[in-house]
Formats: sequence, structure tokens, C-alpha cells
Amino acid sequence: MNNLTKRTLSGAAFVVVTLGAIFAGKLTTFLLFLFFALATQREFYHLVWNPAQRSRKLIVAGLLAGGTFYLVVFIQCFLRRHPFFPSPFDASLQMIAQSMMENRAWYLHYSLKYGLSLCLFLLFFIGGWLTLRSKNESPFADWGKLILGFLYVSLPFAFVPYLLRHQTSYLFFPLLITWVNDTGAYCVGSLFGKHKLIPSVSPGKSVEGFIGGLFFSMLFGVAFFAFFKLGDLSCPFTYLRGAFLGLVLGLVAVLGDLVESRLKRSLGVKDSGRFLPGHGGFLDRFDSLLFTLPAAALLYAFL
Repeated sequence: MNNLTKRTLSGAAFVVVTLGAIFAGKLTTFLLFLFFALATQREFYHLVWNPAQRSRKLIVAGLLAGGTFYLVVFIQCFLRRHPFFPSPFDASLQMIAQSMMENRAWYLHYSLKYGLSLCLFLLFFIGGWLTLRSKNESPFADWGKLILGFLYVSLPFAFVPYLLRHQTSYLFFPLLITWVNDTGAYCVGSLFGKHKLIPSVSPGKSVEGFIGGLFFSMLFGVAFFAFFKLGDLSCPFTYLRGAFLGLVLGLVAVLGDLVESRLKRSLGVKDSGRFLPGHGGFLDRFDSLLFTLPAAALLYAFL
């Protein structure tokens, strides 16, 4: 089995599982992406720390901060809108949801107050204390890695419940556009790639693949808006909006991919892990999504 076939099959299986979780209900989506967030953040920490200098306590502090922040955003988005478990799959949780809705002011206030306080406590006070006690040659670099793992991984993943609170298509679009851009760029680059994009950062990427990825992203943006009937389809601007969103998110996806490639080259590794055959680790799979999720939220707010 060649690398293209292996990459396509494993990527397709990943997409099916992810989309299946989203269709099953918002609770399953929350749990799946919480797992993705924590697994990606853990992989990042294992990547930037060599085994001899790796601090398990710092990693645990970072993961607790990331998980807590994700949960806070979920509760805030859930309670400010409507019960978050509308599907039949989540019907058993309707009583819990109703109870939370009846006491929403309490949950909103204390989840935000104590949740964010816990995040800051873990990242700065615990992180600072462990830095002071560290015997490594560069303890402040370790503290910076702790905070960077939160900002680079946990913060973007927290946009999942934020996007999902509006409608499912708001989350579908950045997810699918990222996969379309990656697959389109890989296929076009494999078939027609001759000119290197940025060989010092990612030798495998070509200009032809970059253009092909953007083309398919724009095409998918138009098709997505037509399929989900987002906006007034009698107005040409609706399709232009879809193409524009596809173009911008395609560019942002490439940026996220290149940033992670630069990180790996600086550390002298090829893949961040072995999560998916042909794709690498969690960070390899979500590098673009870490940029497209917040970008999509910003674009939705202004367009």
C-alpha cells in the first residue's frame, strides 16, 4: 500500500468517526474534541521537552488548565443559549440539562469565576513554583513551553463549543475546509508539483499544491453555502462569501501547517507522533485546524 492510499484511507476513517460523533449529538462532539484537545496538548509537551528534562508536574498542570478552560467555554456556550442535548442520543441527559438551565446564573457565574481562576493558578502560580524548583538549565524556557501549549492548542480547541452553539454547519465548515485544503494540496502537489513553496520549512510542499488546495477550498466554500442554504441564495454575494471564506480559511490552514512544520524542523523530528498512518500524530492532524477554528469564529463575527 503506497503512502497516498494509506493517507487517504486513514484520513477518510478519521473524518467518518469525527462527523459521526458530531451527528450523534453535541455531547459526543464535546467529549471527542475534549479528547483531541488533551491528546494534542500532551503530544505537544512531549515534543518540545526531551525525556531527560520533561517535567510530569508541568505537563499535568498544563493539561488540567487546558481541560478546565475547554469545560468553562462549553458551560458558558451551553447555558447562554439552550439545552445542549437536543438529539435522541442525548435524551437521558435532558433532566441534567434542565436542572442546569434552571440554575444557569449560578453555573455561569461560578464556572467563569472559578474555572478561569483555576487556569491562571495552574499556568502561573503552579508553573512559576515548579520553575523555581526546577533543576534544568533553562527553567524559564520550561515555563514558556507550559504556557505556549495552552495558547497554541487549548485555546483554539475551545472554539469548538463556541462554534457549535450556533448551528452544526458553523463547526462543519472549518473542519471540512481544512480537510479539503489538505487533501487537495496533497493530490495536486503529488501529481503536478514542481516548484517548492518554502523548502527551508516544508520541503514536500509545492506552489502547485498550494494553489490547488486554495482552489478546492474556494470551490468547496461555494458548494457548502449552497448545500446548507446559508444566507440568501438568490444573492450572488452569498456565493462570493462562501468563496471568500474558503480562500481565507485555506490560507490560514496552510499557515498552521507551515508553523507546525517549522516547529518540527527546529526540534529535528519528522512527525509529532503516530496517531494516523500517513498523517503522523495528533499535532500533525490538527495543525491547520488550530488556526482555522479561531479564524472561522472571527470571520463569522464580521461577515
